[in-house]
Amino acid sequence: MKVFGRGGGIGPLSDPALVAYARRTFGAEFYLDSDAHADVARDGDAVVVTYRALDGSTQVERFAYLLAATGRTPNVHGLGLEHTGLALGANGVPVYDRHTLRCGRSHIYIAGDANHDLPLLHEAADEGRIAGENAARHPDVRAGVRRAGLGIVFTDPQMSVIGGGHAALRGIAHVTGAVSFEDQGRSRVMLRHRGLLHVYAETGTGRFLGAGNDRPGRRAHRPPASPGRCRCSSPSRRCWRCPSITPSSRKGCAPRCATRRRSWMRRSRHGPRRRSGRRDRRPHPPPTVPGHFNPNARSTAHLPPPRATRSSSNPAHDRCVTQASG
Repeated sequence: MKVFGRGGGIGPLSDPALVAYARRTFGAEFYLDSDAHADVARDGDAVVVTYRALDGSTQVERFAYLLAATGRTPNVHGLGLEHTGLALGANGVPVYDRHTLRCGRSHIYIAGDANHDLPLLHEAADEGRIAGENAARHPDVRAGVRRAGLGIVFTDPQMSVIGGGHAALRGIAHVTGAVSFEDQGRSRVMLRHRGLLHVYAETGTGRFLGAGNDRPGRRAHRPPASPGRCRCSSPSRRCWRCPSITPSSRKGCAPRCATRRRSWMRRSRHGPRRRSGRRDRRPHPPPTVPGHFNPNARSTAHLPPPRATRSSSNPAHDRCVTQASG
């Protein structure tokens, strides 16, 4: 198997350090050229690929199958949008405001996969709500609250970005926090000790700007902030208390002083905290107390009557045993 790419990028990553790490990690598993120069042809049932190898030589190889990841475009060409007077982009999608979903100054709103913004289910749900509310109260258009951007590629190690990643930091004074999973205890025990995490915060304010990682795991773990709970304008110290952080190999990159986060983790392991009155938390008296009704006790109407069993030579003790068993 060989993987060819264009442009030099790796997944959603834009941080040069993360791109180099991912290229080195995946390159150790299979042939990877993220900026390939290749020509594809078909010869019978085979696919012939002529490419320039990493050492600069020209290679010709035959493959049984070719999987092309070419992306997708919105299917809006048959809607007649050119007759609406809207300004259209290069892909035929009207120019719109992503915070109001309004197309120009018209009464048309666009949401979901049709606007070619973020083809994600939770993003489409938010866009539908924003567009529907603005359409209902038109022309009183209001900007809706959008989640922090999230992009995940299901690889091993997995790649993900939150916010705009490193590409959105141009012109912003920021600092980068880095954590390597190669020497992290839990990852080493799992024998999956490879990965790198970068977290970005604004200099001076500590405002959380985004994150990117190439990290181990068998599931699609999110970066250290939830796009539904923490916005990219939240202070970075607050993001460690987001409910999206669960006990995993991410514990190695969390600050030790995050006491609220650890208390939430303890509650999450033992289930949700029960919100009840003081009376509900009192233990019920034992069901052997005469005249007491215990609503939690099981019915014993179907059981045979208890038998008196002589367990000692003391008749008084026998009467106590009989009464307690009944």
